[in-house]
Amino acid sequence: MIALLSLLACPPKIDVGPVPAEVAAAPARLVAQHDPAAPNIYLQALIAAGSAYDPSGQEGLAALTARSMVEGGAGEHSSEEVNSLLFPIGTELEVYVDREWVSLRLTCHVDLASTCVDLFADVLTAPRFEPDVVERLRDDAVYQLSTGILGDEEQLGIETWDTWLHEAHPYGHPVSGRTGVLPTLTPAMAVGFHTKHVVRESVVAGLGGAYTEAQREQLQTRLEALPTTRAPELVLQKPLPVEGRHLLAVDTETPVTGFSLGH
Repeated sequence: MIALLSLLACPPKIDVGPVPAEVAAAPARLVAQHDPAAPNIYLQALIAAGSAYDPSGQEGLAALTARSMVEGGAGEHSSEEVNSLLFPIGTELEVYVDREWVSLRLTCHVDLASTCVDLFADVLTAPRFEPDVVERLRDDAVYQLSTGILGDEEQLGIETWDTWLHEAHPYGHPVSGRTGVLPTLTPAMAVGFHTKHVVRESVVAGLGGAYTEAQREQLQTRLEALPTTRAPELVLQKPLPVEGRHLLAVDTETPVTGFSLGH
């Protein structure tokens, strides 16, 4: 099972080229939807930096980077200070990592909107990547992909099927990475991935709810800190063709049997 989940994806990577002047001069993308009757403001950022962008031999780096952005401190605040800021607000930063996209989300009451705008911008543009937090998240991912997944037959089936179907494709490994690779990932690698991928061209931010015009301008201004370097290009080739019917059996040595069917 470990060998199966360790199939190596070899997606083609295209080096970034020079940034055209009009791209470098373009403002950061912010979509705003005002609702004066809402009790909250809603912040979200979509980043084209999901697991399909993992470098070969560093599978899991995109997910580790995204989660470290949220949990590893930001701006002038340590991870503990970020938690202290959010606790009285009664909210938390959320992160969702998929094959192609990462989504950051924060909901905040209007009375503390300006604080949340600054904190959200810090997480996006100036994460600290505290080494102890990055290493803890890395170890958590290793556990979830080994011992943890053996206790979740449904998830094991999904990951096994996806990995098998997309062998040698950018989708050909779990979003969280591979158990044989994750221990080699370092905080410095996360910093490098963020620098390369979280750029103006790859980010779309959203603001909704009862924000003020000053808060919209505050967020727009903070987003200008995103680098204007060109975003890496991702080429998604067609998966290898599947002919006939196939059955893959994974012996987990547990008393539960899970079935996962797909086409």
